[in-house]
Amino acid sequence: YGFLLEVPAGAVRLKEGCVVKVKACLPKTTPVGLRLLSAVYEITTPGSDQHPLGPVNVEIEHCAHIQQEDELKQLCFLTSAMGSSDSQSPLQLQKTKNLVGKFSPKSCYGSIRLTKFSFFGIFDDSSTEVIYSAKVYLQNESFIKKAIYFILLKYHTVHEKAIEKHYLPYSREEVSVQDVVFSDGSSQVKLNIEREQDYEGWKIWTNSHPLIISKRAVESFKPGKSPPECKVLAKASDGAENCLYHINLEGTEQPKSVTVNLSRNDGPIPQTGYSIWSKIVIALFIAMGFIAVALLMYFLSSVGHCTSIESWRDADNFLKYGIVDEWRDLGSELGLENSILTAIELNHKQNVERMRQEMIRKWFDRSPQPCWETLIQALQRIDQNRLARIIEQEMLSWNVSNAHTIQFLLAANLTALLVYFCIQNR
Repeated sequence: YGFLLEVPAGAVRLKEGCVVKVKACLPKTTPVGLRLLSAVYEITTPGSDQHPLGPVNVEIEHCAHIQQEDELKQLCFLTSAMGSSDSQSPLQLQKTKNLVGKFSPKSCYGSIRLTKFSFFGIFDDSSTEVIYSAKVYLQNESFIKKAIYFILLKYHTVHEKAIEKHYLPYSREEVSVQDVVFSDGSSQVKLNIEREQDYEGWKIWTNSHPLIISKRAVESFKPGKSPPECKVLAKASDGAENCLYHINLEGTEQPKSVTVNLSRNDGPIPQTGYSIWSKIVIALFIAMGFIAVALLMYFLSSVGHCTSIESWRDADNFLKYGIVDEWRDLGSELGLENSILTAIELNHKQNVERMRQEMIRKWFDRSPQPCWETLIQALQRIDQNRLARIIEQEMLSWNVSNAHTIQFLLAANLTALLVYFCIQNR
């Protein structure tokens, strides 16, 4: 551990000086309920008088990780008089009113001003009561439906601003209780609310049951994260009047309760209360819906109409297995003139495969819209029924695959939207 001793001029006799020793944590040294956070130091002088001529400043390092101002009160200096440690009387450290230390958040050092040399060290006084702040925010989800948010946190200005930023402007603070203390042995605060009940014309229900906030969740909360909360929903029935709804807290040192004023039409209804993740999920669902609708329109437009062939090679991949010498007859049925077919035959003499390919390419170049239906009809007219059926079956499988894709996207989109809105309105 680090150690810094500042001795002002004249505080110690130059001939004597002072001696600093580091002590181990001896048995029975630490009082019950306290935890040692630093080394125990001993400052002495060669002389018998242990009082310096003037105060000296000491700064020592501790191992506590303090982030907030309100956590500093758990740290303290303990001291013991000189000469109190021997084999019969072990060193006894205790709090002293005159020994008040200074600590800063996010710093691992504590400082004191000594007017008498002694043993001393830094401890964590875990017996110090930590006081928490309970807040209730009321949000209007509709003119008759309210969301009640119960939050428990350590009181701190930064926390307060984070809470307001999280719940405002579509919520209003209903009540604030500043002196909530966990009872002995309790590690959580519970809201004494039934899972579902009727209260003076209002239906009260909870998203989860029981409603609990743990001390661990409160201790680990930091600005920028979602605060530890419990959510209660209230919905007014026909003829329901304004009323006060009381919520008792369990697990606190003193009996505590909060009162919520339930009233109809008493504030704005949130229009943009969705979180960033909710917006992303909704955008994905909308995109899936657009894709499904686009595929559906494409599929419907292709039913009963000409299905275009993307490339002459796609057609040739089918024809090469059944068209050999019949290539000229097929070209005639596809509308090519005899002069064109004769030129193809002369240019690729003795190479039937090249003749067939050139015929298909000429058909693609001269036809305004070459399509599978035209090719199938031409094959049927030259008695190539088997090849025509193969192409028809392949087109049918494509249509079925497209239909299944559309059905899956539509079903996934509708199911996801249904699940999402069910969760949002639980």
